[in-house]
Amino acid sequence: MNSGSNHGGTVDNSRIRCGRVEVNPTPLITHGQNTARGQWPWHIALYRIEGINLSYSCGGSLISSTVVITAAHCVTKAPRDRPVDADILVVQLGKYHLYQFSDDSVQNKQVRDVHVHPHYNSTNYLDDLAVLVLSSPAEFTKFVRPVCLWPKNNFNLPSIDNMEGTVVGWGYDENNQVTEELKMARMPIVSYVTCLKSYPQFFSQFTSENKTFCAGFRQGTSVCNGDSGGGMVFQQDNIWYLRGLVSITVAKQGLRVCDTNHYVVFTDVSNYINWIGQYLS
Repeated sequence: MNSGSNHGGTVDNSRIRCGRVEVNPTPLITHGQNTARGQWPWHIALYRIEGINLSYSCGGSLISSTVVITAAHCVTKAPRDRPVDADILVVQLGKYHLYQFSDDSVQNKQVRDVHVHPHYNSTNYLDDLAVLVLSSPAEFTKFVRPVCLWPKNNFNLPSIDNMEGTVVGWGYDENNQVTEELKMARMPIVSYVTCLKSYPQFFSQFTSENKTFCAGFRQGTSVCNGDSGGGMVFQQDNIWYLRGLVSITVAKQGLRVCDTNHYVVFTDVSNYINWIGQYLS
């Protein structure tokens, strides 16, 4: 699968720094709302090849010209949480319309390697993180750019408790339809204790104080199943930093869609900087 020829003005990859965006953002509103093309140029769409079809699987984030991070549960299979074969995965960079496959600004990339965090366990979703190494480098354009990783011990960056992060994705809307255009929502981080107390039976199993964090409003503004693996980002001094990956949501009783009256669990990427770094050389 070769990418198209006109990707929105290719720029010298070595001159592009992470976390910078060329497109002026639209004002952020809490409820999931439309984004502008190129507003979130690191957000990728991950597909699985099923026969002759591409089936949308998860979101993810481009962190270098050859590396994407997503949730481990997006790229593992039973038994024993083994990685899926890399050759059944396709990453689309610069994606905006989920079901439109003739967009010049989109780059199709095959995956060379799938690295699942060695401690990932699907019974509790902890360490829900995977690195995908692309088979060829992305060309950076105004629609395709990497996000910065949150530096583990950078005290210039604030504590995220009570801050609002931004999540983007093609998740299910309130009518349980997968949205066709990339949407975004802002949601506040809540403390571990607040999260735990809100639904102890669930969050005691799926959260860990130093590996995950919770966010959301518990009032219908949330991310849903289709958004798994997508990033939560924070802006500091005009630079966007990736801090969380959508990991797990509370399912509605008897349904495979999520219940937006509960908080969402995110993998805290800042705890895995060293593990991720080994694939960035």
